[in-house]
Amino acid sequence: MLFLEFTVAKTRLDNLQELRKMRPKPYKINVYRSMRWKKMSTEELLPGDICSITRMAGTETIPADVLLLSGTCIVNEAMLTGEATPQMKEAINPSSDVQIKDTAQPRLHVLFGGTKVVQATAPPKDSDCVSSPDGGCIGYVLRTGFATEQGNLMRTIISNTQIVTANTMESALFILFLLIFAILSASYVWQKGIESGKRKIHKLVVECLLIVASVVPPELPIQLSLAVNSTLLELRKIMITCTEPFRIPFAGQLDVCCFDKTGTLTSDNFNVDGIAGLTMDTTEMIPVKKLTESHPDTARVLAACHSLVCLEGKSELVGDPLEKVALKALRWSFATPEILRPFKTKGAGQSVRIVTRFHFSSNLKRMSTVTMVEVVGRPPLFQVVCKGAPEIIRRILREVPKDFDEVNNHFAQKGARVLALAYKTLTCSTMAEASNITRDSAEQGLDFAGFLVVSSPAKADSAPAIKMLQDSGHYVVMITGDNPLTACHVSESMGLTSKPCVMLQKGKENSEWKWTTLTGDMVAPFTADKKAYREIYSKYDLCLTGNGLTHIMGLNNLHDILPFVKVFARGTPDQKAIIVGGYQDLGMGTLMCGDGTNDVGALKRAQVGLALMSNGPERREKRKSEKRPRTREELLKELKENEITVPKLGDASIAAPFTSKMSSIMSTCDVVRQGRCALVTTNQMLKILALNCLINAYSMSVLYLEGIKNSDTQKTLVSLVVAAAMLLVSFSRPLSDLAPERPRQAIISLYMLCNIMGQFTVHLIAMSYAVALSKEISPLPEFDPDEENSTEFSVNLVNSAVYLLSVSMQASTIFTNFHGEPFMHGLSSNKGLTRCLGLLAVLTVLSTSEIWPDLNEFLELAPMDSDFRIQLIAIMSADFFGAWIVDSCCEALFPLQKGARVEALRS
Repeated sequence: MLFLEFTVAKTRLDNLQELRKMRPKPYKINVYRSMRWKKMSTEELLPGDICSITRMAGTETIPADVLLLSGTCIVNEAMLTGEATPQMKEAINPSSDVQIKDTAQPRLHVLFGGTKVVQATAPPKDSDCVSSPDGGCIGYVLRTGFATEQGNLMRTIISNTQIVTANTMESALFILFLLIFAILSASYVWQKGIESGKRKIHKLVVECLLIVASVVPPELPIQLSLAVNSTLLELRKIMITCTEPFRIPFAGQLDVCCFDKTGTLTSDNFNVDGIAGLTMDTTEMIPVKKLTESHPDTARVLAACHSLVCLEGKSELVGDPLEKVALKALRWSFATPEILRPFKTKGAGQSVRIVTRFHFSSNLKRMSTVTMVEVVGRPPLFQVVCKGAPEIIRRILREVPKDFDEVNNHFAQKGARVLALAYKTLTCSTMAEASNITRDSAEQGLDFAGFLVVSSPAKADSAPAIKMLQDSGHYVVMITGDNPLTACHVSESMGLTSKPCVMLQKGKENSEWKWTTLTGDMVAPFTADKKAYREIYSKYDLCLTGNGLTHIMGLNNLHDILPFVKVFARGTPDQKAIIVGGYQDLGMGTLMCGDGTNDVGALKRAQVGLALMSNGPERREKRKSEKRPRTREELLKELKENEITVPKLGDASIAAPFTSKMSSIMSTCDVVRQGRCALVTTNQMLKILALNCLINAYSMSVLYLEGIKNSDTQKTLVSLVVAAAMLLVSFSRPLSDLAPERPRQAIISLYMLCNIMGQFTVHLIAMSYAVALSKEISPLPEFDPDEENSTEFSVNLVNSAVYLLSVSMQASTIFTNFHGEPFMHGLSSNKGLTRCLGLLAVLTVLSTSEIWPDLNEFLELAPMDSDFRIQLIAIMSADFFGAWIVDSCCEALFPLQKGARVEALRS
């Protein structure tokens, strides 16, 4: 106990030291107070302060959550969200109806504490906002300290690292069940003691309390948390960080695995295939053209309609990877932060100035920009350029080309990502007029400018990871905001779907909904009925779009259709969270894996949310083994790192409880593998502890009834060895392959109760027989009340037999109930546990056979004749095989389940 408590205390102290190191160092900042600017420490900032934000130097970070009032900033949020791409932040519009003190400010206007400003552009001098003396951007402090987003992450890390066990209610009920048996044993001892009339009441009360207390050993909480803590360390070794350790066992109870598409299943390394669609003056469909050969209006849409920013003093572009690839393929570049020009090729002599940006919205599924086109020898031309989802852009076109849908579907069915481009020329003559245009007026009456066709190759590990999850009894679905045709093609290529896909669409001529193929052919009318879903699913895999999901939710039929859908497309961030929540409402353990900010809601909603680092490698590099011996300092450093379980800010993310530095979804398999191992180990430890507690409770009852006890040497030795064995049980390692069987989830189950009660019955029979045999051979002297308070240990045969048999039972309990395969390595791979059990077995055999008399003297055991020794060894052997047979029968009667649980929900 002292060793375990010392280990836990030292780990917590090391964790607190690591947390203190994460505290950002204060520095001086300009703050506007009392109608003047003051230099103040960042520790003195208060909500409501006006401050100046400049480019950060060294280790400086934004000290609080700040609403940007004027200027623009480029911020690196990797320390907070794990997003490697720097984000552009713009000042909030003064006429906006957003409440300044609202805690859910749009991310576009808020600088979050703990992030780093890589570029700050001050507002123009004629701005209405107060100007700062250091030329920085002006911000309004919203939240400080633990109220910020980073502070919330820190609170999560601090509070949840202490909560390392799940199934708290089931564990409490399980202990309550054991407590009932202990109370019955104590009641029996109390009754017999009172009936004898020779026992002192206060001594009898103490003995009964000891029996009751023995059912919950003091090391129980520590031992149960050891399995989760060892899993935390294993996850860190494979570059996965967990901020909520109690969720680790949930990873072993998963039924559904949900994946985002772009950046998760497919790579962020886009390939631009070119421009496709219609010419500007005919309705003739043309093949894909290179971006450099596109029409001038199309080129200007691509050149200006983006969220890219060029850092000052550098040629590096920051922003969406797709937009960077498109601009590079177009052969345009930034001349200034607001002006873009083509390379010295076709189109030289013209430039495009960005006047106003209407950023991409997940709900609108489009973005647009107001631009001023300057061509040498011509007056300035003001245009609105726009891009977005084809079905969205179609609604705001002045005239829709007749082959619009045909071209879009043609490329989407091939798995390409298709964006529709559009523009319109404004009648404005000055930049002031152009900058006052609202988004609603800008994004209407547009002219079509073609389709941007981009391909995104699948990650190498995506298909193998999906197959591994499917083979291990998980239902795998895709939830994406991309085109349903593209999503269905990608899902088919990765083996996520195996049958032809059908989509739920609304008819053009009427308001009826129907199931159609990817080419638009009707398969069956839509009926909100599980029987109809089952009939469709028998022939097709189902794809549900965001509009279809909204329709089904309006019919209150979401839970019926979820078990049949394989692909969710054109879903908003809110809809992603609704889908994940729907699976959980059905009682299914749900995992969500994504990489973007659009997935945050679903990642937080899922029982196991895994965020992938977008800039991380797809595969872990195998470390080369060094032949040189490591120094003492290197060994101490590695030992200290293995003791610290608290995640660091750069590794953790506010997006999800699990964060992987890898960009491959194979990390999902790693989390499931470790979760299953932790769940199985915890359940096995509970079963072993329960049996040992029942054995101890009965042994104590037998001894107390006869007025005898164990010696201190006996208790100390067996406690140390058994505690070491339980410690080694928690260090179990998972197998590399995910088994098709599913681990048992419930602690309170017929399997667990039958197994425990069956094995305990065997142990009870063996112990009762051994006690009766001992009394027959060496009768106990009549109980003397005057010697009841004696502290001296008296050697007798009953004590020796009970002690040796209880040691044998505890060893056989661990051996019988430690199951390795199919989820983790077996007993032979756990060398430490094998040696520990071997030590208990050798200790018991040597003591029982009296081969080493000095050992029996050290353990204070009574001498035994040869016949009794043989009989005692026979009882131990029968007890061992009896417990093993009971466990084997329970395994056969209650086998592990195979296949996905979703099958039962479809019936």
